[in-house]
Amino acid sequence: MIFIRSKDGLSHNGAEYSSPEDCAAGTAVLYGALYRLAQDMQES
Repeated sequence: MIFIRSKDGLSHNGAEYSSPEDCAAGTAVLYGALYRLAQDMQES
């Protein structure tokens, strides 16, 4: 699970808001994890 910042700490709420920059940072973390997993799978 990857967590990103949300304005005022709201989560699972209609007023939840995360900036595009924070969403991009979370996406970069997910990409990095998947990339490393794919590399590990190729090595085995």
